[in-house]
Amino acid sequence: MLKRFLRRYIVLSIFLLGPFVIWSWKNKNLFNYSPSEAGRSQAHKTKSEQQKIIEQYKSRLNAREEAMKEIAMHKEENPGRKQLPRVILIGVKKCGTDGIVSFLGYHPLIKIPIEVQSETFFFNGKGYSAGAAKYISFFPPTNDIEWGMEKTPAYFDSPPFDFPSRIKDMVPNAKLLLIVCDPTKRAFSDYVHERMRHDLVNDTMIAEYKTFDDYVDHYLPILEKLMMNTTSNFTTNPSSDLRTQKMLTALPHKDSAATLISTGLYVYHIHRWKRLYNQSNFLTIDGEDFMANTGKVMEKIQDFLKIPKLLWKEDFVKNPDTGFYCHRKLTEQHLNQSRVETNNELIASLQCLAKTKGRTRNGAKTASSKTLEELRKFYQPFNKDFYREMNHQYNWM
Repeated sequence: MLKRFLRRYIVLSIFLLGPFVIWSWKNKNLFNYSPSEAGRSQAHKTKSEQQKIIEQYKSRLNAREEAMKEIAMHKEENPGRKQLPRVILIGVKKCGTDGIVSFLGYHPLIKIPIEVQSETFFFNGKGYSAGAAKYISFFPPTNDIEWGMEKTPAYFDSPPFDFPSRIKDMVPNAKLLLIVCDPTKRAFSDYVHERMRHDLVNDTMIAEYKTFDDYVDHYLPILEKLMMNTTSNFTTNPSSDLRTQKMLTALPHKDSAATLISTGLYVYHIHRWKRLYNQSNFLTIDGEDFMANTGKVMEKIQDFLKIPKLLWKEDFVKNPDTGFYCHRKLTEQHLNQSRVETNNELIASLQCLAKTKGRTRNGAKTASSKTLEELRKFYQPFNKDFYREMNHQYNWM
């Protein structure tokens, strides 16, 4: 019964959504909840046009609320059991994995292991030898329509080289998510993260490198030497350069600090995953797109997972203070409000990520332009190969 209802909800949503595809493209600021932009967009519409739009949105909202109620009723009748997850976010560290899992957590069918803050580290930790029963123990009970999910960003480039087969063998039907971002920005963000860990818990991985410049000055020549003469071979025959792939995969065991740079060599890491997964069970997300168009990307993820689209792009609103998107479920109250919200009212209504997120993007932490340019030059040929491999033009140059 529930599955039939959800199918009706999807059909109804598509039917009602149709007019919005064209309308939203023309009036994309109307539901951005920026006080000035929303006010200007509304001003260009007659009252009758505004009312028609609002009534159409209300129909969508009603359909969504009915779906939510049916899901809740099904949950009461079918509390579920502990079982393997159906979706795993494998990385990349410092590219937005927290944002993806946090926002997906607002979907009523996605269930995340809160006790370990969504990260189990199972497949690259000591628990792997304990088997599936140990892995299952991390997850909350799920029923036939719910999806258990975890994210462990370190999975993407974790050793050993055949690491992806660990997941494929134990969770053969799982769908994987991967978010990638500018490797230069990612390396700096990773350094800042590790530096904070050192200051908080006296972690020693990068203890001797007081600044990012110091770190890059030491490790970039090492990585340049390791990667010497690999790019041309890789370009002509990517799959043949197993030696380099295996060398990079083994690096965390030999010198974990080097991974702040080596993780960004995506084109080498991706091949071991592509040997076992294809577009039907592996989605790669552009981290820059996620930052700029959070709601749109969240809709894309739901389409990939083939779950009812209960998180809409209109549910994600830009925080005027930080510039980052936050979650705020669209309701009739937002549609009916007679005045434009103040910034303080808007911010108070948002569900945002922790304030520690986005430290290197909001200018709180900076690196020298010389160091960043050296890293960009190092990554450039590997980025080009990755663009070609993924058939997607990322904007990292």
